[in-house]
Amino acid sequence: MTFAELIKQIDYWDYPITLFVMMQFEAVEQIQRDVKTIQASLDEYGEDDRQWTVIHMQLTKKQALLKDNCWCALATAYDELQFAKTHDGKGLCEWAEASWTMTDASQFATLRKKWLPYIKKAREMNRGE
Repeated sequence: MTFAELIKQIDYWDYPITLFVMMQFEAVEQIQRDVKTIQASLDEYGEDDRQWTVIHMQLTKKQALLKDNCWCALATAYDELQFAKTHDGKGLCEWAEASWTMTDASQFATLRKKWLPYIKKAREMNRGE
């Protein structure tokens, strides 16, 4: 599942994309990088090589983890919707904003700066389908 597909599904269900959901996006992105790295190392061996089998098993595990984390992002978006209903329409991280340290605020600002343009672009792309 691509990020555009993930965002399309979240939007279809009318779930919010909060900071907590963006944190899940970060986890998905890291696993996607791992999958690409493992795939690249898989290309170095032939299918009859024992190392290819070991690497292929790692790849299969990472791909399953990627799928699980995509579903986790969707579930997190749903949970954020439920949380927002009883917390002034705010997600978990946004609701706790008053208690953020300067480090938290900086990290969350970086997260927003990274993901909001991508979310906007994905939404535009999804509308164009």
